[in-house]
Amino acid sequence: MKPLYFALLITLVFFSTQTFTQSLRLQTLSTLIVRSVEDADGSFFFTQNDRTDKEWSMRVFALAGGFDTVVTNQSRLSVQNLASGMYVVAQADSIGWHHLGILRDSVAEKSSRSTDTITIEDGESREIIWVNTKRFVPDTVRFRTFLPTPTEMGTAKPAKLKPKKGVYPIPNIANVVFHAFDRFANKDRPLIIGRVRLDSIKFYSWVQLTKAASFAKLFIKEHTGPPLPFDSLIRKPPLRDPRRTNLNNVLFAHLVAVKLNIIASDSGIVRDPFTMGFPLGDLLYREPNSQYKGMRLRKIVDFADSMMTYRKRFPLSAYEEIYNILRYANYAFHDSNKLTLNDTFPGISSFGTDKGKKYVRIKTTVRLRDVNPRYFDMDVDNLPMFRQESQTQRTTFISEKTSHYPNPFNPITTIRFVIRGSGLVSLKVYDVLGREVATLLNNETMEEGEHNAEFDANGLPSGVYFYRLIATNSEKNFVEMQKMILMK
Repeated sequence: MKPLYFALLITLVFFSTQTFTQSLRLQTLSTLIVRSVEDADGSFFFTQNDRTDKEWSMRVFALAGGFDTVVTNQSRLSVQNLASGMYVVAQADSIGWHHLGILRDSVAEKSSRSTDTITIEDGESREIIWVNTKRFVPDTVRFRTFLPTPTEMGTAKPAKLKPKKGVYPIPNIANVVFHAFDRFANKDRPLIIGRVRLDSIKFYSWVQLTKAASFAKLFIKEHTGPPLPFDSLIRKPPLRDPRRTNLNNVLFAHLVAVKLNIIASDSGIVRDPFTMGFPLGDLLYREPNSQYKGMRLRKIVDFADSMMTYRKRFPLSAYEEIYNILRYANYAFHDSNKLTLNDTFPGISSFGTDKGKKYVRIKTTVRLRDVNPRYFDMDVDNLPMFRQESQTQRTTFISEKTSHYPNPFNPITTIRFVIRGSGLVSLKVYDVLGREVATLLNNETMEEGEHNAEFDANGLPSGVYFYRLIATNSEKNFVEMQKMILMK
């Protein structure tokens, strides 16, 4: 009997253990954790240590039905004991915020979408992290800058831009320097570096650049002298069209370069193909530990002008700091590749004319969001108006600034513009990624007077949109872009 008893006992223990193991397996919890974080600098891949938890509205529901849960104003949603299957994870859209991407079980995927699907198996623990930011820059916003070196701004002769068999030669940087300088300055209105103080020339100094050819002499060799103010270098102000031998100063060199890069951007010579030249000078400086944080680049340049003339007001250490900022601005958007004419925009040629003179239009190549570290950024909450061809063209062709009402709107807004003289008009709407979402006018002939175009955003999600007006006739081109907010 004993062998039979022990055999039955062993069998009972085996089945009991198996049943207990199966019970444990059936009771294994499946967990899904969904989190929302804010990215401070708007860079998805380059920096990750600047992210903090952000309260958000999130939802998880089973694709097959039977399960649905929502949280609001929370940074974390934890769901346990889920059945195996496919689930949809969603986060709400929010005005002024942009979706950078998703971390799915620590695997990063750059994406602007607000929903994702995930498969849950029995016993799995999965995590999804939504990465959102207020500091978003579209992929299409680009710049290009040039350096105060012999091979760039020191290039002596511009290329002759005469077509051969209908094809224009490739311009060089001297073309940019000469055209930008000629559109802004001349002998009677020189490019000033520093502050003009005719009342106190014994105490204050400044520099005047009166011709574009002076850049070749100024940058015939790279500047190596320390960043210093003028009054320790110039004895008889003003110093006109100095050579590098007269003024070897790295701060001065980069200040001149930044000014010319801003002029080239403002005048449309170096233009962004999407925004038609978002102004380089309106970028905000964001370096967290700098006293210049929050200032636009053109304001920093203005401050540098004062520092060059008023030495006694600033410690010498301040000159090193502002030199590093200006140098960074020149190098951040620098591209050593050959120049390319900007011929990608319909209705906009590779050349423009101003006061009877032809000037080049050069493509920008360096994406703002690729700059690392990104100390300059667009002011997303207060975008300046994108530049038009020239103030003269604006007053003669477009008599008033375009407007739209209401703003914010839901779902219809009316865009109003006034033109003087007939021409071809295009009006298109884009989302923040630069994708075209609506065409209201497409090269339509319009007569002089006031015109209205209605935009119906029914079917589009809430968010920030831009409309771009392009008006052309035989002599002039006009481009303007404005921001509007759809709030449902």
